[in-house]
Amino acid sequence: MKGEERILIVEDKETLRAVLRKTLEAEGFGVDEAPDGREAVQMLRRDRFAMVLTDLRLPRADGHEVLQAAVR
Repeated sequence: MKGEERILIVEDKETLRAVLRKTLEAEGFGVDEAPDGREAVQMLRRDRFAMVLTDLRLPRADGHEVLQAAVR
């Protein structure tokens, strides 16, 4: 999975998003980020991700909506 497949991080707290990105990239994973649920849903409509790591409490669409979009 490392390298070619991407992980989507959905987190409204910028500092936490940055820590998660840095940690995953240090392990060799490709990472994309979304600061809110609506942007994550739009990204999931355009691209496929190997994994979605999401907060459940998000602005503009909650984590449950993000996960529903991920399985479609």
